Amino acid sequence: MHGLTRAKKIKILKLHGDNCFYCGTKLIKYWKADHVLPKSKGGTDALKNLVPSCSGCNASKLDLTINEWITMMKTILNRFEHEHS
Repeated sequence: MHGLTRAKKIKILKLHGDNCFYCGTKLIKYWKADHVLPKSKGGTDALKNLVPSCSGCNASKLDLTINEWITMMKTILNRFEHEHS
């Protein structure tokens, strides 16, 4: 998980709980520490910038900000609804 220490990973879970920050899925064994503001856009490894994320949300968010990711997910949902209505 981004080379974070075990202690930092435990702090992330204590701060945010053991559910995915984005979708609410219960995190059992495998999870990622996601940068709310991606490092590629100036984010840091500070605790205030790290949240627990399931593998699916982490993989789909890539290096997007939350707003960019939500916009992308809405676009995908709208396209799906349009094609299947």
